[in-house]
Formats: sequence, C-alpha cells, structure tokens
Amino acid sequence: MNKSQAIQKYIYLFENLHSALTPGALDRITAQNIHFIDPFHDITGRQKLYDLLQHTLNTVEMADFTVTHTAWDQDVCFLRWNFSGQVRLLSKWEITGMSEIHFNDSGLICRHIDHWDAAGHFLVKLPLIGTCVRAILRKMQVVR
Repeated sequence: MNKSQAIQKYIYLFENLHSALTPGALDRITAQNIHFIDPFHDITGRQKLYDLLQHTLNTVEMADFTVTHTAWDQDVCFLRWNFSGQVRLLSKWEITGMSEIHFNDSGLICRHIDHWDAAGHFLVKLPLIGTCVRAILRKMQVVR
C-alpha cells in the first residue's frame, strides 16, 4: 500500500469511527510504535492510539470528524479537519484543527501530531476553570 492509500484509509477510519474502529483497524496503516501527540496526550504505540480512539467514542456522544483539506510535502500529509460531539460538561463541542501525519520508510503512518486551540475550544468552556482561562486570554490580548 502506498502513502496515498494509507492516508485515505486513515481518513476513512477517523470519519467513520463508530463503524470503522475495530481491533486491528490500525494494523495495516500505522507503525507498531506510532507516536500520537495532541494538546492533552503524548502516547506511543498502536494499542494506546486504539485505546484513545475507543475512549473518545465512549465519552463523546455523536463524535464526528470531517477532513476538509489535505496537503502533502514529501513524507508528511497535512489534514485540516472539523470535530464535533456532545461532552457531558461542555454540551456541544466543536473544534477545527490540523494534523501532521508522518510516514516511515515502509509507507506506514509513524507520527500523528494534532494542532488545535485547546484553550479556545475546550478550557474556556469548563466550569470554574473556564472563568480563569477567559480572564487570562483577555489579559493577553494586544488588540481588543
């Protein structure tokens, strides 16, 4: 399988988590030691990534990923995406972000780095913490 096919299968997996996330779903497209990073996680290993995705399905109702753009630069694919779902403390949760997807020499995904605004999309919506984060963000604004 080439990198283009691998990324298409990976996108399909994320966009269809409810039906596509099965044991072994990551096996043919990711390296055993895939490194995944987002604002709240830094994990290594295919099983840990599977567990994280399964946890997402278990805690976010109506979880929905949609990849809106893809761009390539050699062995890196950049994905722009939207994520939404219902989270117990946050009600409706919507995030727009970007992922860097890196490939190893075998054409398997070996690194997945998510970039999204955790303060603006998540922390400000939490009870108590949100008030503090909003105050800090207001103080840091240069232009109001």
